[in-house]
Amino acid sequence: QTSSSCCCSCCSTAKPASPSYTLCQIRSHCTFDSAWLVAGKDVYDATAYLHSHPGGVQSILKYAGGKKDVTQDLLFHSKQARKMWTRYKIGTVVPCPHDEFGMLKTHQQIEESNESFCTIS
Repeated sequence: QTSSSCCCSCCSTAKPASPSYTLCQIRSHCTFDSAWLVAGKDVYDATAYLHSHPGGVQSILKYAGGKKDVTQDLLFHSKQARKMWTRYKIGTVVPCPHDEFGMLKTHQQIEESNESFCTIS
């Protein structure tokens, strides 16, 4: 078996699994200190880029914490900007264990479960 077709974790050429995060985990990353964006199944940590974004900090924070899938917004950017985003990818989205449909919970459901809910003031 060649290293390119190896199915075990013993090969040094095997790619490590990408970290995975639930929407429940992502929701708390909606601040100046930690701003994560969701694009499809990918999660990006845009914190380091907040103050460099030409559209301003709020253009990222309004979607941070998984408030909206930003796939279409990323397509709006230049090819060079889209390529730059690859360095900010930190993992993938997996369904929340308590949300069988993968849907964002309502504000009331979040308050009742004592989870964090992001707002921009």
